[in-house]
Amino acid sequence: MLGALAYLVLIPAAFDLGSFWVDIPSFTFYVVLDAYLVVRLLDAISQSADRRWRTVYGWLLLTCVAWLILDTTEALSWAEVLPWIEAGTPLDLPWMIPLVTLVLAGRPPVPRAKEDGTSAADGQLRSGRDESYEAGRKPPRSKRPGSSELSRDAPSRW
Repeated sequence: MLGALAYLVLIPAAFDLGSFWVDIPSFTFYVVLDAYLVVRLLDAISQSADRRWRTVYGWLLLTCVAWLILDTTEALSWAEVLPWIEAGTPLDLPWMIPLVTLVLAGRPPVPRAKEDGTSAADGQLRSGRDESYEAGRKPPRSKRPGSSELSRDAPSRW
């Protein structure tokens, strides 16, 4: 990435400062970064075995695809390939799409209902254990007032 920054932004600024301030090299760099993020997130989705992470990566992928489209459109407007549209019009609303998809990517998971009608959170409260840590990870540690740390299998009274 540092090589792309040097090639697309720093070198043009050093050798031809007048044409650098046209903003096209900067938008080119944004488009390259957006495309790189799209490729990395596609790879992350294909490598992820957990449904939760595939969902998060999917929302982040939609965010980066929106950035790619919007940055490409703006670069083409600056290059006068597309007509220039003044700010403050309804055509500015698509710039809100990445913000919405980022919020959706960061939302907490919703507990799914089990077959018996209870949610996964209900079972967690009854058993005293966090079932999301069953895949070999240690659960978060909690302390009782005035005692040592609880073991993994100790029933929780709190």
